[in-house]
Amino acid sequence: RPAAAGGVDVTDAATAQKVFGEIMEEQRQESYWGRFTKKSIIESAYADGGIVSELEARLGLARLSDSIRIRLSQIFMSMIGKREVDMTFEEWEEEEQGPQKMHFMASELRILPRIVPRFRITAKLHVSFGDYRDVFRGNNMHPEMASDAPLFSFALSQDPAAPPADKYTVVAFDPDVPALDHHDAETALGGHVGKYTGRVSRLHWAVTNMDRQAQGGDVTCEYLQPLPARGSGVHKFVFLLCAQPGTVDVPSVTSWNDRVFSPSEFLARHQLRPVGISFARMPWTPAVTEYFESAGMPEPVYITEKEHEVNVKKTPLPPTKRWRMPFQE
Repeated sequence: RPAAAGGVDVTDAATAQKVFGEIMEEQRQESYWGRFTKKSIIESAYADGGIVSELEARLGLARLSDSIRIRLSQIFMSMIGKREVDMTFEEWEEEEQGPQKMHFMASELRILPRIVPRFRITAKLHVSFGDYRDVFRGNNMHPEMASDAPLFSFALSQDPAAPPADKYTVVAFDPDVPALDHHDAETALGGHVGKYTGRVSRLHWAVTNMDRQAQGGDVTCEYLQPLPARGSGVHKFVFLLCAQPGTVDVPSVTSWNDRVFSPSEFLARHQLRPVGISFARMPWTPAVTEYFESAGMPEPVYITEKEHEVNVKKTPLPPTKRWRMPFQE
């Protein structure tokens, strides 16, 4: 039905609830997450906000009313029971097989051991960018959903074999940045034409010297929203929680090129021990273009050889913005 004045819809809750249930069941049957549990698919699908957007589209509404949103969140909560964010590590491990699932997805996405050395997960790291915008084992999110620094918490294992540390570090990084971005100061700003040479990691956030309650700490790298370059594929956005041997002195990031990041080198240099991980997947959206425009920086754009041959005449880009990488079948 059409939206009422002020953008609040007049759809009754029963209709919205029925369609909501249908979407949830479709997600459970079709999603990659279905190999786990119904609870997992429901929570991950709802976390990225896509369920509500799909519901609004099917009902032909600009926006669901707040009362219906509250009702759907109640239904959602009843379907999944206790949310993972509220669980202790032991509950997460026993009821959700959380560490095993996290290891599996991190390996599937080649985060472990290709980017981060394999480690035993002894902490449940929860990262959220707002209501039902949680980072959840590789769920899909959009950069605009993560424009501001997230809230995070962690629950530590009580296993005597994995004693907690006194201080912790959390870092956020993108391991899928085309290497050309960080070739030198000029290319870091996108003003260089050349061939794609591989992938590097970009540091997006770093907080060190936190206590066990995730309080205090030193922000050594100010938060930078995800910036998956156009044409470079879907990027992973990884949060890594590490136990410190004591207070660590990590140099502050003061320039764009300081954000070039090697997780393994960072861990070794500061003697950090990974204990928890969480990650999402981010595609390019117009929000990335808006960021570069607002920052006064040329936006890096990548195209394949096939796109160059077929589309460049239709939608030409200025030479300084046409970055080419080898086409892969």
